[in-house]
Amino acid sequence: EPAPLDRNALVALAEAVTEAAPMPPHVLALAVDRSGGSPQFLRDLLRAAASANGDGTLPESIEAAAMARMDLLAASDRALIRRAALLGRTFDPRMLVHVLDDGVSWPDERTWARLWRYFEVHDDGSVQFRSAVVREAAYAAMTYRVRRRLHAVVAARLEREVGPAA
Repeated sequence: EPAPLDRNALVALAEAVTEAAPMPPHVLALAVDRSGGSPQFLRDLLRAAASANGDGTLPESIEAAAMARMDLLAASDRALIRRAALLGRTFDPRMLVHVLDDGVSWPDERTWARLWRYFEVHDDGSVQFRSAVVREAAYAAMTYRVRRRLHAVVAARLEREVGPAA
């Protein structure tokens, strides 16, 4: 997560982000105040305000802003992010195959390219959510029933890999 910025830096960022599609000053000021110093949250708030039918409505929480950002994605990309969230903040991408069902396709290079802002790949090949908040919001968006079923699938797979010591 980026380090918090001071108010002047946040105002400058808000103005730069909205330069092509300016927003009323009161919306910018509210977004800066609500961001709590988080540049990512500020960008998410401004994106949500821009896509809120022009009424400048801002999400109440960082989780709601993250969900608003994900809601702009194609359904298949949202589903992939949610399924990845089930595996934790950092995960082995090979484990995705065990949670991709119900029409959720294996991510190809184009999919990863579209979703680069949500994930980063480490040198060891593991994948990490760039934002814990996005991961938590994506996880919470899945029903309890789906989470329980997929956790059981992943647990069974891990038990097979590790053996009786699991």
